[in-house]
Amino acid sequence: MLRATLVVAVAFGCLAATAETREASSRVRPSDHRITASSATADGSESRQRASQDSVRGFDALLNGTSVILRWATSGERHTTAFIVEHEILGRFEQIGSVDAKGGEAQESEYRFGIGFLEVGDHRFRLRRVDSEGVSEYAAGLEVSVGLPEEYVLSDAHPNPFNPRTDFSLTVRRSQVVRIELLNSLGKRVAMIFEGDVSANERRSFTIEAKTLASGVYFYRVAGETFAATRLVALVK
Repeated sequence: MLRATLVVAVAFGCLAATAETREASSRVRPSDHRITASSATADGSESRQRASQDSVRGFDALLNGTSVILRWATSGERHTTAFIVEHEILGRFEQIGSVDAKGGEAQESEYRFGIGFLEVGDHRFRLRRVDSEGVSEYAAGLEVSVGLPEEYVLSDAHPNPFNPRTDFSLTVRRSQVVRIELLNSLGKRVAMIFEGDVSANERRSFTIEAKTLASGVYFYRVAGETFAATRLVALVK
């Protein structure tokens, strides 16, 4: 287990993050997404010339649990004004942030952009460079696989307090049989929420229905083959 603290500052974005690296099982790899540059001229020669002068290199990522820090560098920024970070969501790339360019014709510049609380699974990012004339080109693509930092992730119920229903989620690192019970303040079971198989790295949502229960404090207890956990909820009618 490698424990380290990373502090990330993004220029003009005021974005800072501190994280612990707790698991080395996640993967980072260049995306196979085909990226092409847009052009402001008929033959694209002017756009290609600007791109060659303002090249982006070393687009990669640091993984910290379910957070990621994107990193890239430039060899010169004579024409670049900003970098746009995009994340593929439901099959479409959407802008999730931007970083202003530092400027300079010959100097090398380095950038970082932090993203927290990613879902377990594969994520694709791409970097778009914007020049002084508003012309955009895609500079690089990256695919990141996020794994669970622990044996399981169990969320708190929301809303809480609740009436008459509330929801929570569970993700497990290994496929296993899971049993979820609702207990009253005396530890007596008042409802069986779920009992069955839960697949690895798949976020499952569950609902507590309390229409027939009295107001009070309750606990939902989640027990699998590799873990057990309990969370408190309050029913207010």
